[in-house]
Amino acid sequence: MRLGQSVDLPIPASTASGSPFALKLQRATEATPSGSPVAERMALKRGEMMPALGEDRASAVHPRAVTPEQAGVGLREGVQHFIETRHAEANAAYDTVRQIEADPANLRSVPVGTTNQWAPDGTLVQVPIMADMPLPADLRAAKAALRPVAERLNQLIGTAQRDASPGLQAIKQILDGPDYMPASQLDSNLSVIKGLGRGADLPQLRNVSQGLAAKAVESLEAAHADALSQAGPAAQRALKTGRVATKAKVAAQEVFDKLRDEPVQTFAGATVAKDAGIEHLRDLARLAPAEMPKVGRAFPEDLFTTATAEGGWKRATGIEARWSRLGPETKRLLFGASAPELDKFFLLGKMLERSPNPSGTALTLTGVGSLTAAFRNPGTGIPALLAAGQIAKIMNTPGGVRLLTEGLTIPTNSPRAAAWATLLINRLHKAGETVATPPPPPPPR
Repeated sequence: MRLGQSVDLPIPASTASGSPFALKLQRATEATPSGSPVAERMALKRGEMMPALGEDRASAVHPRAVTPEQAGVGLREGVQHFIETRHAEANAAYDTVRQIEADPANLRSVPVGTTNQWAPDGTLVQVPIMADMPLPADLRAAKAALRPVAERLNQLIGTAQRDASPGLQAIKQILDGPDYMPASQLDSNLSVIKGLGRGADLPQLRNVSQGLAAKAVESLEAAHADALSQAGPAAQRALKTGRVATKAKVAAQEVFDKLRDEPVQTFAGATVAKDAGIEHLRDLARLAPAEMPKVGRAFPEDLFTTATAEGGWKRATGIEARWSRLGPETKRLLFGASAPELDKFFLLGKMLERSPNPSGTALTLTGVGSLTAAFRNPGTGIPALLAAGQIAKIMNTPGGVRLLTEGLTIPTNSPRAAAWATLLINRLHKAGETVATPPPPPPPR
Protein backbone atom coordinates (compact mmCIF):
# COMPACT_ATOMS: atom_id res chain seq x y z
CA MET A 1 0.00 0.00 0.00
CA ARG A 2 2.81 2.42 0.84
CA LEU A 3 4.31 1.84 -2.62
CA GLY A 4 1.08 2.97 -4.30
CA GLN A 5 0.47 5.80 -1.87
CA SER A 6 4.00 7.11 -2.42
CA VAL A 7 3.00 8.12 -5.97
CA ASP A 8 -0.63 9.05 -5.10
CA LEU A 9 -2.00 6.02 -6.91
CA PRO A 10 -5.77 5.96 -6.23
CA ILE A 11 -6.02 2.79 -4.15
CA PRO A 12 -9.62 1.95 -3.20
CA ALA A 13 -10.41 2.00 0.51
CA SER A 14 -11.55 -1.62 0.33
CA THR A 15 -8.09 -2.65 -0.90
CA ALA A 16 -6.19 -0.42 1.50
CA SER A 17 -8.17 -1.53 4.56
CA GLY A 18 -9.04 -5.12 3.71
CA SER A 19 -12.40 -4.46 5.38
CA PRO A 20 -15.36 -6.53 4.12
CA PHE A 21 -17.70 -3.72 5.14
CA ALA A 22 -15.68 -1.17 3.20
CA LEU A 23 -15.81 -3.49 0.23
CA LYS A 24 -19.60 -3.72 0.28
CA LEU A 25 -20.09 -0.01 0.96
CA GLN A 26 -17.73 0.92 -1.86
CA ARG A 27 -19.46 -1.30 -4.37
CA ALA A 28 -22.86 -0.06 -3.29
CA THR A 29 -21.94 3.62 -3.67
CA GLU A 30 -20.18 2.96 -6.97
CA ALA A 31 -23.43 1.45 -8.28
CA THR A 32 -25.24 4.77 -7.90
CA PRO A 33 -25.49 7.33 -10.71
CA SER A 34 -23.30 9.78 -8.79
CA GLY A 35 -20.77 7.21 -7.57
CA SER A 36 -20.13 5.28 -10.77
CA PRO A 37 -18.42 8.15 -12.66
CA VAL A 38 -16.06 8.61 -9.72
CA ALA A 39 -15.17 4.92 -9.70
CA GLU A 40 -14.67 4.92 -13.46
CA ARG A 41 -12.34 7.92 -13.35
CA MET A 42 -10.26 6.37 -10.58
CA ALA A 43 -10.06 3.04 -12.42
CA LEU A 44 -8.85 4.82 -15.56
CA LYS A 45 -6.28 6.73 -13.53
CA ARG A 46 -5.01 3.49 -11.98
CA GLY A 47 -4.77 1.99 -15.46
CA GLU A 48 -2.61 4.93 -16.53
CA MET A 49 -0.38 5.01 -13.46
CA MET A 50 0.34 1.30 -12.98
CA PRO A 51 2.36 0.87 -16.21
CA ALA A 52 4.44 3.95 -15.37
CA LEU A 53 5.02 2.70 -11.82
CA GLY A 54 6.07 -0.70 -13.17
CA GLU A 55 8.49 0.82 -15.68
CA ASP A 56 9.98 2.94 -12.91
CA ARG A 57 10.63 -0.13 -10.77
CA ALA A 58 12.00 -2.12 -13.72
CA SER A 59 14.34 0.71 -14.75
CA ALA A 60 16.28 0.14 -11.52
CA VAL A 61 17.27 -3.27 -12.98
CA HIS A 62 18.24 -1.90 -16.41
CA PRO A 63 17.60 1.64 -17.66
CA ARG A 64 16.14 0.68 -21.04
CA ALA A 65 13.33 -1.66 -22.04
CA VAL A 66 14.53 -5.03 -23.37
CA THR A 67 12.49 -7.66 -25.21
CA PRO A 68 12.90 -11.40 -24.56
CA GLU A 69 14.34 -11.75 -28.06
CA GLN A 70 16.97 -9.08 -27.40
CA ALA A 71 17.83 -10.69 -24.07
CA GLY A 72 18.27 -14.09 -25.72
CA VAL A 73 20.53 -12.66 -28.42
CA GLY A 74 22.56 -10.88 -25.74
CA LEU A 75 23.08 -14.09 -23.78
CA ARG A 76 24.38 -15.96 -26.81
CA GLU A 77 26.67 -13.09 -27.79
CA GLY A 78 27.90 -12.68 -24.22
CA VAL A 79 28.89 -16.34 -23.87
CA GLN A 80 30.41 -16.31 -27.35
CA HIS A 81 32.47 -13.26 -26.42
CA PHE A 82 33.74 -15.07 -23.32
CA ILE A 83 34.80 -18.05 -25.44
CA GLU A 84 36.56 -15.85 -27.99
CA THR A 85 38.37 -13.92 -25.25
CA ARG A 86 39.63 -17.07 -23.54
CA HIS A 87 40.65 -18.46 -26.94
CA ALA A 88 42.72 -15.35 -27.63
CA GLU A 89 44.30 -15.54 -24.17
CA ALA A 90 45.22 -19.19 -24.70
CA ASN A 91 46.72 -18.49 -28.11
CA ALA A 92 48.82 -15.63 -26.74
CA ALA A 93 50.12 -17.82 -23.91
CA TYR A 94 50.91 -20.73 -26.22
CA ASP A 95 52.66 -18.35 -28.62
CA THR A 96 54.87 -17.33 -25.73
CA VAL A 97 55.69 -20.97 -25.04
CA ARG A 98 56.50 -21.54 -28.71
CA GLN A 99 58.77 -18.48 -28.79
CA ILE A 100 60.64 -19.75 -25.75
CA GLU A 101 60.88 -23.18 -27.32
CA ALA A 102 62.27 -21.72 -30.54
CA ASP A 103 65.13 -20.01 -28.70
CA PRO A 104 68.38 -21.72 -29.88
CA ALA A 105 69.46 -21.87 -26.26
CA ASN A 106 66.73 -24.47 -25.68
CA LEU A 107 67.89 -26.89 -28.39
CA ARG A 108 68.92 -30.29 -27.11
CA SER A 109 70.56 -33.20 -28.95
CA VAL A 110 68.37 -36.28 -28.54
CA PRO A 111 68.06 -39.69 -30.25
CA VAL A 112 65.37 -39.68 -32.90
CA GLY A 113 65.95 -43.19 -34.27
CA THR A 114 68.56 -45.87 -34.84
CA THR A 115 70.70 -47.07 -37.68
CA ASN A 116 72.88 -50.14 -38.26
CA GLN A 117 76.64 -49.67 -38.42
CA TRP A 118 79.58 -52.07 -38.64
CA ALA A 119 81.65 -52.16 -35.54
CA PRO A 120 85.48 -52.38 -35.67
CA ASP A 121 85.24 -56.04 -34.75
CA GLY A 122 83.12 -56.66 -37.84
CA THR A 123 79.76 -57.01 -36.09
CA LEU A 124 76.61 -55.09 -37.10
CA VAL A 125 75.33 -52.92 -34.28
CA GLN A 126 72.56 -50.38 -33.84
CA VAL A 127 73.57 -46.83 -33.02
CA PRO A 128 71.26 -43.89 -32.23
CA ILE A 129 70.55 -41.16 -34.72
CA MET A 130 70.98 -37.84 -32.92
CA ALA A 131 69.23 -34.57 -33.83
CA ASP A 132 68.72 -31.16 -32.29
CA MET A 133 65.18 -30.69 -30.91
CA PRO A 134 63.67 -27.68 -29.09
CA LEU A 135 62.61 -28.51 -25.52
CA PRO A 136 62.43 -32.27 -26.11
CA ALA A 137 59.99 -34.33 -24.00
CA ASP A 138 61.13 -37.84 -23.09
CA LEU A 139 58.16 -40.13 -23.93
CA ARG A 140 59.64 -43.52 -23.02
CA ALA A 141 57.86 -43.83 -19.66
CA ALA A 142 54.67 -42.32 -21.09
CA LYS A 143 54.64 -44.85 -23.94
CA ALA A 144 54.86 -47.71 -21.48
CA ALA A 145 51.78 -46.34 -19.67
CA LEU A 146 49.94 -45.62 -22.93
CA ARG A 147 50.17 -49.07 -24.52
CA PRO A 148 47.65 -50.86 -22.24
CA VAL A 149 45.30 -47.87 -22.60
CA ALA A 150 45.45 -48.06 -26.38
CA GLU A 151 44.95 -51.83 -26.32
CA ARG A 152 41.85 -51.48 -24.12
CA LEU A 153 40.35 -48.79 -26.33
CA ASN A 154 41.02 -50.86 -29.44
CA GLN A 155 39.06 -53.72 -27.89
CA LEU A 156 36.07 -51.45 -27.22
CA ILE A 157 36.00 -49.47 -30.44
CA GLY A 158 35.69 -50.57 -34.03
CA THR A 159 38.19 -49.76 -36.76
CA ALA A 160 36.02 -47.08 -38.34
CA GLN A 161 35.58 -45.29 -35.02
CA ARG A 162 39.29 -45.50 -34.25
CA ASP A 163 40.16 -43.94 -37.58
CA ALA A 164 37.65 -41.13 -36.99
CA SER A 165 38.82 -40.34 -33.47
CA PRO A 166 41.44 -37.54 -33.27
CA GLY A 167 42.22 -38.59 -29.69
CA LEU A 168 43.01 -42.19 -30.62
CA GLN A 169 45.03 -41.04 -33.61
CA ALA A 170 47.09 -38.80 -31.32
CA ILE A 171 47.81 -41.75 -29.00
CA LYS A 172 48.79 -43.88 -32.01
CA GLN A 173 51.10 -41.14 -33.28
CA ILE A 174 52.89 -40.99 -29.93
CA LEU A 175 53.24 -44.77 -29.66
CA ASP A 176 54.49 -45.18 -33.24
CA GLY A 177 56.74 -42.10 -33.18
CA PRO A 178 60.18 -41.40 -31.72
CA ASP A 179 60.88 -41.45 -28.01
CA TYR A 180 61.32 -37.67 -27.95
CA MET A 181 58.93 -34.96 -29.14
CA PRO A 182 59.08 -31.13 -28.94
CA ALA A 183 57.09 -29.82 -25.97
CA SER A 184 54.75 -27.74 -28.18
CA GLN A 185 53.88 -30.73 -30.36
CA LEU A 186 53.24 -32.88 -27.28
CA ASP A 187 50.97 -30.16 -25.87
CA SER A 188 48.88 -30.20 -29.05
CA ASN A 189 48.51 -33.97 -28.80
CA LEU A 190 47.58 -33.62 -25.14
CA SER A 191 44.73 -31.24 -26.00
CA VAL A 192 43.30 -33.75 -28.46
CA ILE A 193 43.62 -36.64 -26.01
CA LYS A 194 41.85 -34.56 -23.33
CA GLY A 195 38.97 -34.21 -25.77
CA LEU A 196 38.78 -38.00 -25.83
CA GLY A 197 38.44 -37.91 -22.05
CA ARG A 198 35.56 -35.41 -22.24
CA GLY A 199 33.71 -37.68 -24.62
CA ALA A 200 34.10 -35.25 -27.51
CA ASP A 201 35.39 -38.05 -29.77
CA LEU A 202 33.32 -40.96 -28.56
CA PRO A 203 30.24 -39.74 -26.65
CA GLN A 204 28.76 -43.24 -26.59
CA LEU A 205 31.80 -44.43 -24.61
CA ARG A 206 32.25 -41.29 -22.53
CA ASN A 207 32.44 -42.97 -19.12
CA VAL A 208 34.94 -45.57 -20.31
CA SER A 209 37.07 -43.19 -22.35
CA GLN A 210 37.22 -40.66 -19.52
CA GLY A 211 38.95 -43.09 -17.20
CA LEU A 212 41.33 -44.45 -19.82
CA ALA A 213 42.21 -41.03 -21.22
CA ALA A 214 42.88 -39.73 -17.69
CA LYS A 215 45.65 -42.32 -17.35
CA ALA A 216 47.10 -41.35 -20.71
CA VAL A 217 47.00 -37.65 -19.87
CA GLU A 218 48.64 -38.16 -16.49
CA SER A 219 51.70 -39.86 -17.98
CA LEU A 220 52.02 -37.36 -20.82
CA GLU A 221 51.60 -34.35 -18.51
CA ALA A 222 54.61 -35.49 -16.50
CA ALA A 223 56.76 -35.74 -19.65
CA HIS A 224 55.59 -32.33 -20.80
CA ALA A 225 56.33 -30.69 -17.43
CA ASP A 226 59.85 -32.13 -17.42
CA ALA A 227 60.47 -30.74 -20.91
CA LEU A 228 59.30 -27.24 -19.99
CA SER A 229 61.40 -27.20 -16.84
CA GLN A 230 64.44 -26.97 -19.13
CA ALA A 231 63.33 -23.49 -20.22
CA GLY A 232 62.76 -22.03 -16.76
CA PRO A 233 59.71 -20.56 -14.97
CA ALA A 234 58.63 -18.20 -17.78
CA ALA A 235 57.62 -21.10 -20.02
CA GLN A 236 55.82 -22.83 -17.17
CA ARG A 237 53.86 -19.68 -16.29
CA ALA A 238 52.86 -19.14 -19.90
CA LEU A 239 51.75 -22.74 -20.25
CA LYS A 240 49.68 -22.52 -17.07
CA THR A 241 47.99 -19.36 -18.35
CA GLY A 242 47.19 -21.04 -21.64
CA ARG A 243 45.77 -24.13 -20.00
CA VAL A 244 43.59 -22.14 -17.58
CA ALA A 245 42.21 -20.13 -20.49
CA THR A 246 41.65 -23.28 -22.55
CA LYS A 247 39.86 -25.01 -19.69
CA ALA A 248 37.59 -22.00 -19.23
CA LYS A 249 36.92 -21.89 -22.96
CA VAL A 250 35.97 -25.57 -23.09
CA ALA A 251 33.63 -25.20 -20.09
CA ALA A 252 32.00 -22.14 -21.65
CA GLN A 253 31.55 -23.96 -24.94
CA GLU A 254 29.58 -26.65 -23.11
CA VAL A 255 27.28 -23.96 -21.72
CA PHE A 256 26.97 -22.34 -25.15
CA ASP A 257 26.01 -25.65 -26.71
CA LYS A 258 23.02 -25.82 -24.34
CA LEU A 259 21.66 -22.49 -25.56
CA ARG A 260 18.87 -22.67 -28.08
CA ASP A 261 19.34 -21.21 -31.53
CA GLU A 262 16.06 -19.32 -31.17
CA PRO A 263 16.65 -16.24 -28.93
CA VAL A 264 13.29 -16.31 -27.12
CA GLN A 265 13.88 -19.96 -26.19
CA THR A 266 17.33 -19.01 -24.92
CA PHE A 267 15.67 -16.34 -22.76
CA ALA A 268 13.10 -18.86 -21.52
CA GLY A 269 15.86 -21.27 -20.54
CA ALA A 270 17.39 -18.57 -18.33
CA THR A 271 14.11 -17.77 -16.55
CA VAL A 272 12.79 -21.19 -15.61
CA ALA A 273 10.26 -21.19 -12.76
CA LYS A 274 11.03 -22.30 -9.20
CA ASP A 275 14.83 -22.14 -9.67
CA ALA A 276 14.60 -25.29 -11.83
CA GLY A 277 17.34 -23.97 -14.12
CA ILE A 278 19.44 -22.17 -11.52
CA GLU A 279 22.73 -23.94 -12.32
CA HIS A 280 22.39 -23.00 -15.97
CA LEU A 281 21.59 -19.41 -14.98
CA ARG A 282 24.60 -19.30 -12.65
CA ASP A 283 26.81 -20.42 -15.52
CA LEU A 284 25.37 -17.67 -17.71
CA ALA A 285 25.87 -15.09 -14.95
CA ARG A 286 29.51 -16.14 -14.66
CA LEU A 287 30.16 -16.09 -18.40
CA ALA A 288 28.04 -13.08 -19.38
CA PRO A 289 27.49 -10.96 -16.24
CA ALA A 290 26.71 -7.82 -18.22
CA GLU A 291 23.69 -9.56 -19.77
CA MET A 292 21.99 -10.41 -16.47
CA PRO A 293 20.38 -6.96 -15.96
CA LYS A 294 19.08 -7.09 -19.54
CA VAL A 295 17.50 -10.50 -18.95
CA GLY A 296 16.17 -9.13 -15.67
CA ARG A 297 14.57 -6.16 -17.44
CA ALA A 298 13.11 -8.34 -20.18
CA PHE A 299 11.14 -10.56 -17.78
CA PRO A 300 8.91 -7.86 -16.21
CA GLU A 301 8.80 -6.06 -19.55
CA ASP A 302 7.19 -9.16 -21.02
CA LEU A 303 4.65 -9.13 -18.16
CA PHE A 304 3.96 -5.43 -18.76
CA THR A 305 3.21 -6.17 -22.41
CA THR A 306 0.60 -8.72 -21.35
CA ALA A 307 -0.94 -6.38 -18.77
CA THR A 308 -1.31 -3.43 -21.14
CA ALA A 309 -2.30 -5.32 -24.31
CA GLU A 310 -5.96 -4.27 -23.96
CA GLY A 311 -5.27 -0.83 -22.51
CA GLY A 312 -4.95 0.07 -18.85
CA TRP A 313 -3.61 -2.60 -16.52
CA LYS A 314 -5.35 -5.97 -16.72
CA ARG A 315 -4.73 -9.67 -15.93
CA ALA A 316 -2.79 -8.60 -12.84
CA THR A 317 -3.51 -11.80 -10.90
CA GLY A 318 -2.10 -14.06 -13.62
CA ILE A 319 0.87 -11.76 -14.09
CA GLU A 320 1.66 -11.79 -10.38
CA ALA A 321 1.46 -15.59 -10.44
CA ARG A 322 4.05 -15.74 -13.25
CA TRP A 323 6.28 -13.38 -11.33
CA SER A 324 5.95 -15.34 -8.08
CA ARG A 325 6.84 -18.62 -9.80
CA LEU A 326 10.39 -17.38 -10.30
CA GLY A 327 12.57 -18.87 -7.61
CA PRO A 328 14.38 -16.69 -5.05
CA GLU A 329 17.84 -17.47 -6.46
CA THR A 330 16.70 -16.64 -9.98
CA LYS A 331 15.33 -13.31 -8.74
CA ARG A 332 18.56 -12.58 -6.89
CA LEU A 333 20.69 -13.15 -9.99
CA LEU A 334 18.42 -11.26 -12.37
CA PHE A 335 17.08 -8.40 -10.26
CA GLY A 336 19.47 -8.03 -7.32
CA ALA A 337 18.32 -5.43 -4.78
CA SER A 338 15.36 -4.48 -7.01
CA ALA A 339 13.59 -7.82 -6.51
CA PRO A 340 11.70 -6.77 -3.32
CA GLU A 341 10.38 -3.62 -4.99
CA LEU A 342 9.13 -5.61 -7.95
CA ASP A 343 7.56 -8.10 -5.52
CA LYS A 344 5.59 -5.22 -3.99
CA PHE A 345 4.59 -3.84 -7.36
CA PHE A 346 3.14 -7.07 -8.75
CA LEU A 347 1.41 -7.82 -5.44
CA LEU A 348 -0.14 -4.33 -5.50
CA GLY A 349 -1.50 -5.01 -8.99
CA LYS A 350 -3.02 -8.27 -7.82
CA MET A 351 -4.65 -6.61 -4.81
CA LEU A 352 -6.11 -3.85 -6.96
CA GLU A 353 -7.62 -6.41 -9.28
CA ARG A 354 -9.44 -8.20 -6.47
CA SER A 355 -13.10 -7.43 -6.78
CA PRO A 356 -16.03 -8.43 -4.61
CA ASN A 357 -18.58 -10.76 -6.01
CA PRO A 358 -21.87 -9.26 -4.86
CA SER A 359 -25.07 -10.07 -6.64
CA GLY A 360 -25.35 -8.13 -9.83
CA THR A 361 -29.06 -7.82 -9.15
CA ALA A 362 -28.35 -6.25 -5.74
CA LEU A 363 -26.10 -3.59 -7.26
CA THR A 364 -28.64 -2.86 -9.96
CA LEU A 365 -31.36 -2.43 -7.33
CA THR A 366 -29.07 -0.12 -5.34
CA GLY A 367 -28.47 2.10 -8.33
CA VAL A 368 -32.11 2.14 -9.46
CA GLY A 369 -33.33 2.63 -5.91
CA SER A 370 -31.12 5.66 -5.29
CA LEU A 371 -32.31 7.27 -8.52
CA THR A 372 -35.96 6.50 -7.75
CA ALA A 373 -35.64 8.01 -4.28
CA ALA A 374 -34.25 11.21 -5.76
CA PHE A 375 -37.31 11.55 -8.02
CA ARG A 376 -39.87 10.63 -5.40
CA ASN A 377 -38.45 12.74 -2.57
CA PRO A 378 -36.02 15.33 -3.90
CA GLY A 379 -35.55 16.91 -0.48
CA THR A 380 -33.85 13.82 0.94
CA GLY A 381 -33.21 11.66 -2.12
CA ILE A 382 -31.00 14.13 -3.99
CA PRO A 383 -28.68 14.86 -1.05
CA ALA A 384 -28.46 11.11 -0.38
CA LEU A 385 -27.66 10.47 -4.02
CA LEU A 386 -24.92 13.11 -3.99
CA ALA A 387 -23.65 11.83 -0.68
CA ALA A 388 -23.20 8.40 -2.31
CA GLY A 389 -21.00 10.04 -4.89
CA GLN A 390 -19.05 11.80 -2.18
CA ILE A 391 -18.56 8.50 -0.32
CA ALA A 392 -17.39 6.89 -3.56
CA LYS A 393 -14.91 9.73 -4.01
CA ILE A 394 -13.60 9.42 -0.46
CA MET A 395 -13.20 5.66 -0.93
CA ASN A 396 -11.27 6.01 -4.20
CA THR A 397 -9.05 9.09 -3.86
CA PRO A 398 -5.68 9.06 -2.04
CA GLY A 399 -6.70 11.73 0.48
CA GLY A 400 -9.99 10.06 1.30
CA VAL A 401 -8.44 6.63 1.59
CA ARG A 402 -5.76 7.96 3.95
CA LEU A 403 -8.54 9.47 6.07
CA LEU A 404 -10.45 6.21 6.24
CA THR A 405 -7.46 3.96 6.86
CA GLU A 406 -6.24 6.33 9.55
CA GLY A 407 -9.53 5.72 11.33
CA LEU A 408 -8.76 2.00 11.54
CA THR A 409 -5.72 2.79 13.70
CA ILE A 410 -7.51 5.10 16.18
CA PRO A 411 -8.80 3.61 19.46
CA THR A 412 -12.56 3.97 19.83
CA ASN A 413 -14.12 6.23 22.48
CA SER A 414 -11.07 8.52 22.46
CA PRO A 415 -10.86 12.27 21.80
CA ARG A 416 -8.87 11.55 18.66
CA ALA A 417 -11.61 9.23 17.41
CA ALA A 418 -14.21 11.94 17.94
CA ALA A 419 -12.12 14.46 16.02
CA TRP A 420 -11.63 11.99 13.19
CA ALA A 421 -15.36 11.25 13.02
CA THR A 422 -16.16 14.98 12.90
CA LEU A 423 -13.72 15.45 10.01
CA LEU A 424 -15.29 12.58 8.08
CA ILE A 425 -18.84 13.82 8.69
CA ASN A 426 -17.89 17.29 7.52
CA ARG A 427 -16.39 15.78 4.36
CA LEU A 428 -19.63 13.90 3.66
CA HIS A 429 -21.78 16.92 4.53
CA LYS A 430 -20.26 18.90 1.71
CA ALA A 431 -22.33 16.89 -0.72
CA GLY A 432 -25.55 18.18 0.84
CA GLU A 433 -24.32 21.76 0.76
CA THR A 434 -24.05 21.68 -3.02
CA VAL A 435 -27.79 21.03 -3.42
CA ALA A 436 -30.16 23.95 -3.41
CA THR A 437 -32.64 23.91 -0.53
CA PRO A 438 -36.00 22.67 -1.86
CA PRO A 439 -38.59 25.49 -2.14
CA PRO A 440 -41.16 25.70 0.68
CA PRO A 441 -44.65 24.46 -0.01
CA PRO A 442 -47.05 27.11 -1.40
CA PRO A 443 -49.19 28.96 1.20
CA PRO A 444 -52.74 27.70 1.70
CA ARG A 445 -55.41 29.39 -0.33
